[in-house]
Amino acid sequence: MEEEPVALEAIVALQQPMKDSRVHTISFQSSSISDLHAQVLAAGIINHPTLTTLNLSNNELTDDGARFISQLINANPNLLSVSLTENKIGDEGAKHLAESLKKHPKLQLLSLDGNRVCFFS
Repeated sequence: MEEEPVALEAIVALQQPMKDSRVHTISFQSSSISDLHAQVLAAGIINHPTLTTLNLSNNELTDDGARFISQLINANPNLLSVSLTENKIGDEGAKHLAESLKKHPKLQLLSLDGNRVCFFS
C-alpha cells in the first residue's frame, strides 16, 4: 500500500505545537496509518501533558507499529484510552503493548479488537 502523504504531513505538523497545546484527543481513525506514521507520531508526541485519548483504529499498523505506539504510551503518563482496533497487530505487537499496560499508571482502555492477536503466554 502506498504511503498517504497527507496523513504523514498531518502527523509531522502536530509535533511542533503539541507541547503548548491543550489537545486531549488525537484521532487518525481510518486514515491509512502505517508503521512509519506510528514511528513519527511516537517520536513527536512525548510527555504531552493533556493527551488522554488516542484513536488509531482501522489502519495498517503491524507489530512494528504497535512497538512504536507502546513507546508513545510509555512516554505519555496521562493517557487514559488507546484504540488500535481493526489493524494488523499480531502477538509480538500485543506483547509490547501488554508491557506498556503493566507500567502505565492511568491507562484504562487498550482496545485490540479485530487484530491478529492470539492467546500467548
